[in-house]
Amino acid sequence: MNINCFPCFSKPSQTDSTQAFLNASKAASKKNRVTTSGLEKLLKKVENSPKELSKKDFEQISGCVAKMSNILRNQHSDKLRDKLNVINNAFSQAKEKLTSEAIDARAEENSASRSGQIQQALQTIRNILPALENKEKEYRKEIADAINRLPDTKAKSKAREIIGRGHYSAFSRDSAITQSLFPDQTVKVEREYGYQNQRHRHPDADKWTSLEDIGVKWAGMARSLNKAQSIIKPADKLQLTSQQTDRLGDVHLTPQQKQLLEFASKFSNR
Repeated sequence: MNINCFPCFSKPSQTDSTQAFLNASKAASKKNRVTTSGLEKLLKKVENSPKELSKKDFEQISGCVAKMSNILRNQHSDKLRDKLNVINNAFSQAKEKLTSEAIDARAEENSASRSGQIQQALQTIRNILPALENKEKEYRKEIADAINRLPDTKAKSKAREIIGRGHYSAFSRDSAITQSLFPDQTVKVEREYGYQNQRHRHPDADKWTSLEDIGVKWAGMARSLNKAQSIIKPADKLQLTSQQTDRLGDVHLTPQQKQLLEFASKFSNR
């Protein structure tokens, strides 16, 4: 349920549904709690009201629903879910009371709003795409440099193989391949009563294990870059900008639009 928070206030003339929500919201505010009896009364009045809601009426109702929902969540009721369901049911019933003019007005407004969100999300991705490309190249170069610092051809070849498969945990200190290529070394150390064996890490082990962190970072950046490029490619433009409006004026996102908005939200504050 998509509810815009408009102020909930009374005016001289109200529809039956609007007045029912105003009364319920006022009662909840006065008691600072939402009661079961109050919700039952609200639902009954809305169900029996005529189909007469204007867009402005519905905006008032949306504000009342948001207000009652907040009060309900703050009162820590053991019937929270049940009461929220009644509020949502009453809201859905009220939406069915919209006039055809109100539905058309909502559809126009919602379409414009969604279109603006989609265009903004597309622009966000276009803006961050160069940075993603540069960062992915930086990580790739770090990987290449780290591999070149490895001591022999065998280690370099194995590192490229692991990177290619994406098995970055193989670079961890305790992995079998790390112990095989860079085994700990035993050194005899002179003590007061003779010599004692001490184990030391292989001098080149850190060069190898550094690839785990770099590899994980590169893989994550490569995924983000590929996703950004796939989202904004021209072939998907129609799926990203088309609008699907239902019979009550609500606009529903396509899977591609949901993916776009979710992905862009990760970068909108950067």
